Amino acid sequence: MISRNDAVIALYRTDTRAFVKFAFGVLHPGQKLIWHWYLNVIADRVDAVIKGRTNRLIINAPPRTLKTLIATLALIALYLGRDPTKQVLLITGHPALANELMKRLRRLMGSDRYRSIFPHMRLAMAGTTIQTGHGGGVRSVTVGQQLSGHGADLVVIDDPLSPSHAADDHLCQEVNNWVVAEVLQRLNNRDKGAMVLVMQRVRGGDLSGHLEFGSEKFESVVLPSIATDDEEWILSDGQCLIRKQGSVLNSAIDSPEKQAELWNQVGDFVYATQYLQDTCGSTNGPRRFLFEPKGPNWTPENSHLRGGLYRLAYQYMIMHRAFGHPLPEHAKWLGHSPLSLEEWTVMAVANSRRLQELHSAPDRERPT
Repeated sequence: MISRNDAVIALYRTDTRAFVKFAFGVLHPGQKLIWHWYLNVIADRVDAVIKGRTNRLIINAPPRTLKTLIATLALIALYLGRDPTKQVLLITGHPALANELMKRLRRLMGSDRYRSIFPHMRLAMAGTTIQTGHGGGVRSVTVGQQLSGHGADLVVIDDPLSPSHAADDHLCQEVNNWVVAEVLQRLNNRDKGAMVLVMQRVRGGDLSGHLEFGSEKFESVVLPSIATDDEEWILSDGQCLIRKQGSVLNSAIDSPEKQAELWNQVGDFVYATQYLQDTCGSTNGPRRFLFEPKGPNWTPENSHLRGGLYRLAYQYMIMHRAFGHPLPEHAKWLGHSPLSLEEWTVMAVANSRRLQELHSAPDRERPT
């Protein structure tokens, strides 16, 4: 008969949610982990990566939601524990973050409890690497670092662009180009190798948006701090989790009123991107549009108010999508669009010209 201890060890080896709880206990001794519903979603998708059902995954969630614990630290530790021959590449946007994540990984994987779960591991830890003794391990690098000669079965990218650099167009493009040109080529097997991106949105055209609309097919898990649409999450065990528009991620400690206070503190741009994971209104990248049809008082002089395609201001997007306020008069969603800023501008100009022509036409030719 299997002992209770052996049963627990077997559970940690095979159940990602159980291992996440174990990892939290090692990294945060004495603290209680409150298991919120959305943690099931992240853990379920990470489990799919570990077991080879998913090989391209993006996790977008606000700060302080345990996304790094689950989709970076627990993922790497469990991935290597299950197969210590695997090679992992951990990429961050700043050396300080890289050092912190490696410090936490060494603490987790070097613990007595971890070694009791995976007794075959013979870890050698030095600097930016952890070697398993079976040919595998994890190597930490920062964005832009030379990767020649280093392959990987799993690539984990955590916060590649700091929010403080959100306005830096050149740096944002450098990050995107480096990942596509260098990192994707590091996978030992392009088809079976996995890549996971863990980040809060910081702008339109950041790495998350770049990969989502790129040639690779990524599954995206987007978890705004307050639901901007009705959400339905189907887990691998068939369980269905539903969140209604306007509901917060963690109702035990949060509320729409607290989210409104947070919005007031951090401002429109930061709240929309980092907390709602929405880049509406950004100067590049996917955006939402409003179409405002020509009203009865439309003239070419006020065409900026009626009769064109316009990016919805952050303030109105937040009020409508997160807090249920009605849209501006005559406005309706056209939905997400992958158009570039140049393509969007051409469409807007063409539409404005069309309406100007209608305005200047004889009355009998105008639509009623």
